[in-house]
Formats: sequence, structure tokens, C-alpha cells
Amino acid sequence: MDPLTALGLATSVIQFVQFAGKLISESQEAYESASGMSCRNINLENIANDLLNLHHQLLKDASRTPRAKLSAAEEHLQRLTRESIQVAERLIRVVQGLKSRGGNKRWKSVRHALTSAWKQKDIAALQTRLVEIRQQLDTALLICLRLFVKEIKTQHKELLQAIRKYEEKPSEIEMQRFSAQLEATADLSIEGRFCKLILAHLEFTDIQDRYERICPAHRQTFEWIFKESDDGDSTWDNFPIWLSSFTDKNFYWVTGKAGSGKSTLMKHIFDDERTRQHLKVWSKGRRLLSGGFFFWNSGTEIQMSRNGLLRTLLYQILNDHPSLIKQTIRGGFRDQWIWQELKQAFKILAQDDTICLALFIDGLDEFDGDHEELAEFLLKLSSPRIKICAASRPWLVFEDIFENGPSLLLERLTRKDIQLYLQKLNRALASSLIEELVEKSSGVFLWVNLVTRSLLQGMANADRMSELKRRLASLPMDLEELFEKLLRSLDPFYFSHAAQLVQILKAAPVPPKPLEMSYADDEDPTAAINATIRPLTVSEQAERSETMRRRLNSRCKGLIGVSQYGNSNLERVEFLHRTVKDFFDKPGIWADIIDATPKTFDAYQCCSMGHSTC
Repeated sequence: MDPLTALGLATSVIQFVQFAGKLISESQEAYESASGMSCRNINLENIANDLLNLHHQLLKDASRTPRAKLSAAEEHLQRLTRESIQVAERLIRVVQGLKSRGGNKRWKSVRHALTSAWKQKDIAALQTRLVEIRQQLDTALLICLRLFVKEIKTQHKELLQAIRKYEEKPSEIEMQRFSAQLEATADLSIEGRFCKLILAHLEFTDIQDRYERICPAHRQTFEWIFKESDDGDSTWDNFPIWLSSFTDKNFYWVTGKAGSGKSTLMKHIFDDERTRQHLKVWSKGRRLLSGGFFFWNSGTEIQMSRNGLLRTLLYQILNDHPSLIKQTIRGGFRDQWIWQELKQAFKILAQDDTICLALFIDGLDEFDGDHEELAEFLLKLSSPRIKICAASRPWLVFEDIFENGPSLLLERLTRKDIQLYLQKLNRALASSLIEELVEKSSGVFLWVNLVTRSLLQGMANADRMSELKRRLASLPMDLEELFEKLLRSLDPFYFSHAAQLVQILKAAPVPPKPLEMSYADDEDPTAAINATIRPLTVSEQAERSETMRRRLNSRCKGLIGVSQYGNSNLERVEFLHRTVKDFFDKPGIWADIIDATPKTFDAYQCCSMGHSTC
């Protein structure tokens, strides 16, 4: 008897024994039919039908049992099945008899009904026998399954012996092929895990943070960077020509005043598909790799470090081309990468003549190390197969190293972009006012941003055109002078609070979320500690964040605000620009900020309160 047949037979017997046992038990609970329906007073018609169904199933399963020689356990299982069939037939007869005598009479229990046809001791004996059948059934089934397992083991052993005795051995070629496939599979598995570990250890938490915080270029601005025709303009070196040319000048320097839009331009270049199309012309069929890094001295330590630079570039390149990992990272992975290891990996890439590499690096002036050393490293790294486009302020250290290569000075090229930006920002601004704004801006987008806010405030106050022009004329052209004028023009009632906000933001290890800043800015430093511990609802979080945003706008004249990146989880309270942060670092300005707040004010305690609350 195969195990499935034995199991099916045993299941039918168990189902019947359980059903019959419940019928004749002493319990006065409601009778539950085999279908799961129950009623408080039993109906013999229902019981008769259930018994007939179970009896039919027992007969059906018993008929499937083979007539071949059975083991002792299988014969025991057969006997229990036959005995269950007999009990079922006996119960069917008595229930049908009760039904014919009692008609539609309802009983409180089957036991109650049976006492009218059987003696009490007969009912008790049947109940005992049903229990015995169930117990013996478990033992018989277990023995059957054990015998089956033993038989399988025997067959398995015989099969192995037959394989060993098989005279035709595999050929040497087949063995070698199988061995090679086995080794290749193992190597792929190990190599795959190795590659994942390398990438995981190159990546760091803030690897994309600065890139995501840079606002994309306004529509139709900076399009001149991809102008392909060389019309003899000597103010800058044509960028598409440089991208697509095979030349010995493979380092391109983007420079410009603070706030002129260098980071926005670099992000535009890095993201635009036209950059890659021009580079494909240069690579001439070689595999084209690219990577980008944006230094940020307002971020974490690694975001302004040379290790952060190379880890980011290597991660981007190797993540896109994992087949290069094994040959590039030869020393294995590290929890703490050292400069020499990362530098060596780039050297290996540089020596591979099957690839071309394009790197885009923004904010060299925001690097926290030796600027001359960094500039010389990047210039030496560039080669006929490695193009590097980097941006920085026009500091002498960079000018001395990059002066002989292709470059552009951004503020000379953004006049039309600023006009377009102003026209799209507010069409109500008169063309004469826009022209004057463009002239005074000297190509500095940040200056335009701040001055336009002041003009829009004047328009909200219904200023006449002559008043708007006077307002514009009163604003300094120099960025730092403009910052100071905006700071001094703050409402005296709010100046102390604005000074507190500046100190909190300076003390924060990373730019805080608006919600976090709202708790750091709480007047009562114990408010968060004493508050009831419960999660804020979404609406409560949104309300606190919006209140903080409005507070910053009214106190800080746009020098501090909430940066938005299309995702509320990325919103942070930040200085408008790095130049604003540098402005507050000036000794005289910082002294004024400290003097404006009470001596008991502790910005670090406020930061701690905001961080621990959120």
C-alpha cells in the first residue's frame, strides 16, 4: 500500500471516528454537522445524511486498497477501516429507526435519542471502542509511513550502487567541461558577492545629497553652453567642441563670481544628454564612463573631502560598469578607505586603453584641504582618454594652475539668462527695470535673486515705478554689502530672534529639517521634554513646518530659508548660499549676531533639543 493511499484511508477513518464520538458524547452542546452548520435541537434527518456520506467515503477509500500482500501494519489499518464501516452501518440503522418512529421530533442530543433504542452500557461501550480505534489508527499509520521511508532508502541505496557499477564512465573532455562550468559558477557567485561588498563600502550616506540640493536650471537658461558653432567668440572656449575633440587640452575650467550659478550650470551639464552625445564622438567606440561630484563645505566632512570625491566617482563608475571592479579595486574593500588606495584605483582606470572617462566636479573652492594639491592632481589626471570639467571661484591658486587650458568666466555669459529669468519671474516688471537689474547684477544670479525679492515686496506694497527704481538704486552691487544692508534693514523687533536663528543654523552639524528647527527655536527649552510622549500627526507636522517657514521669511530677509527639492523629506533649513554663510563668519558680523542675543542663549542646546525631539 503506497503512503498516499494509507494516508487517505486513515483520514476517512479519523473523520468518521471524530464525528461519531461527538454524536454519542455526554455533551449537551449544539450538534454540529459535517458541513459545519449547527442547531440547538438536533434533526435526525441531518445526522442520517452525514453518516451516510461518511460511510460512503469509507467504502470508497477501502475499495482503492490493493489486494496484494500487505504488511502487518497495513492489515491492521484495513481491520480498523472495516470496523469503522460496521460502526457506521450500526449507527445509520438506529438513526433511521428513530427517524421512522419519531417523525420530525427534535432531540436535545444524539445521546438522548439513542437511549430510547439502546441501553446505556451499549452506548458507553461504543464510545470506548471509538476511542480505541482512534488510538490504534495513529500507531498503524505511523508504522506504515516508517516502512515506506525504509523502502525508499533501500531503493535509493540500490540506485547508487547501480550508478557506481555503471560501466560507461564519462569521457575526459566531458569531465573537464563539467569541472570548468562548476568552477565558473563558483567564481561568478564569489565575484558577485565581492562586487556588492566593494560598492557598499564605497558608497556613503550623503553621496547624492549635495547634487539633489542644487536647483535645476530655469527653463531655457544656460542653453548657450551647448551652442556648437564656433563663431569666433573669444570670451570663452566652446564647450561642445572641447567635449567632442581629441586634444591635449583635456581639463575645462568653469569659473565665476560667488553666486553666479556655477553649481546650477555644472548640474545642467552633467544631466544633459547632449553632453554624452558629444563625448561619444570623442571616445571613438571606446567604452565611455562618466561620474560627477559636487563639493559642499556646508555638509558633512566627507562631502568636502578628497576621499569623498574619489569614493563618489568610483562608486558611480563601477556601479554602472561592475565588470571593472575586480581589475580596479585590487586590495579588497575597506571600512575606512585611504587616499592612496583610492588614488591607485583611479590610476588603474587611467591606464586602461579600452575606456574613455569623463568627470564633472563642482566647488573645488569648497574642498577642505590643500586646494593647490587638489588642482594639480586633477590636472595631471586629465589625459587624451580622461576629460575633466571642474568649477570653482576665480581664486589665484586655481587661476595659476588652470590658466593655460580651456575655460569660461560665467558672469560674462549669463546676461540673457538673467533677462529670461526676470521675465519669467514677473512679467509686470518693466523692461527698463529689468535692463537696469541686469546691468547691476554683473552676471551674479544670487544678487538678482535677493534684489528681486525686495522689488517684489515693493510691488506688493503698491510702489510706483519711480519708487521701485529708487529701491533698486539703493541696493549695493557688491554681494557682501547687499547682505549687510538686508541684515541692517531687519525689523529691530525681530533682530534678536533672527540672530538666534543664525546661531542655531551655524551650530547644527547638518542643515536641519523645518520640523526639527521648529523645536530648536522653541522659547521654552524644556517644552519638548515635558510634552506628552506621542507621535505627531501628519497635519501637526505640516503645521509646525509651515509656521517655521513663515517665521524664517519674516525674520531673515531671504538670507536663511527652507530649500525645496520636490520632496518634503529633503527640505532643509539652510543659508541661501555659501556666500551668506561666509558673510556671517566675518568677525565683525558674527560679533553683532552674538551681541544681539541674551548671554544665557545656547545655540548648541537648542540644536540638541530639536534633534532629540525629531
